[in-house]
Amino acid sequence: MNIVFLLKGLTIGGVEIVTVTLANKFVQEGHQVSLFVTDPEDLSVKKRLDSKIHVYEGVGLRYCTENIKRLQSILEKENIDLIINQWGLHWLTTRIARAANKNRRCKIITEYHNDPKTNGQLQAVDLKLAKTKFPLLRFILYVKRFLVRLVTGLSMRYVYECSDLYLLLSPSFKESFKKFIWLNSDRKISVMSNPITTGNGQPQIFEYKKEKNLLMVGRIDFNQKRNFRAVDVWKFLERKHPDWSFFIVGDGFDMSALKEYVKNSGLKNIHLEGFKNPIEYYQKASLLILTSEYEGFGLVIVEGMSYGVIPIVLDSYDSAHDIIQNGENGFLEPYNKEQGFDAASMAQRIELLMQDEALLRRMSQKSFESSFAYTINSVYKNWQNIFNTIK
Repeated sequence: MNIVFLLKGLTIGGVEIVTVTLANKFVQEGHQVSLFVTDPEDLSVKKRLDSKIHVYEGVGLRYCTENIKRLQSILEKENIDLIINQWGLHWLTTRIARAANKNRRCKIITEYHNDPKTNGQLQAVDLKLAKTKFPLLRFILYVKRFLVRLVTGLSMRYVYECSDLYLLLSPSFKESFKKFIWLNSDRKISVMSNPITTGNGQPQIFEYKKEKNLLMVGRIDFNQKRNFRAVDVWKFLERKHPDWSFFIVGDGFDMSALKEYVKNSGLKNIHLEGFKNPIEYYQKASLLILTSEYEGFGLVIVEGMSYGVIPIVLDSYDSAHDIIQNGENGFLEPYNKEQGFDAASMAQRIELLMQDEALLRRMSQKSFESSFAYTINSVYKNWQNIFNTIK
């Protein structure tokens, strides 16, 4: 099959790394693959692509004749059968694809890589509402939230209607997605989990060689990731467990604020590593913490599990239950948004593992075995089924 992935850019991000992993696997399995990047300003992960994959560049993130012509040229030159749109929220790339595809009638599959009932813009308004007491300002924010919700829902509905298949990351997202875009039928909805993007796709033999490290991996982003919550959890643990260390691997707009927060906390055994390849940290870490307000899938969870790292995850999004069997291969920390985040409770769950070596080893083995369902080879089998049915 001749395939083109359509995405915003090739910066270092979850969607981009997943796209590269899938594209390389598709080529390995005999498909012809191209990428059309609407905004080529940063092509950081291009070097990770198989040399057989062609990368074509647009003229910026906008709907215009030139972008349409460039994509149209790709569809004809590469004799494309299938467009995979990696931006399932915004209408822009979908409209470009629809215009370019007018005379060819390629199939269009759209993937949405987040929780469909929320997004960064909605969360930003919710954060302001939580901090605001003034009635008039709260009213303005409620109006703004209503408008953001309306525009986002209409945009996603347009993308859905223009797609032959719309992929969500979890079966638990189906009902919330239907509600969010005012949809009665799920005829064009299917589920596709993200693959592990580290390693070679083959499960390795489990061997427990761990250090007393707690790990957090991901973007430093207070809107979604709420990294400061993990620091609050560590406050309960550092003094009682001085032989343990906490490593935060990642970077982002809120890195300077997180550094200041850590400095003011007086904590000593916490290490802000910045952007690094996480593999060496997965290899050493015993535990992984995730305190996000929302997620689509939480790729770092299964990546850590593939190295036997036990996840302790805030139960703030539905698809976490697809990955974690509470108390078996990790822990899900209950979360009530009205009552707020309970750092002490999450610390207690982590401490259970810190104090019980036998439990730590047993859950590490189970965590490792659970990751097999998310290897690129396992995920590709699901893609094969889609390829066979969408022709």
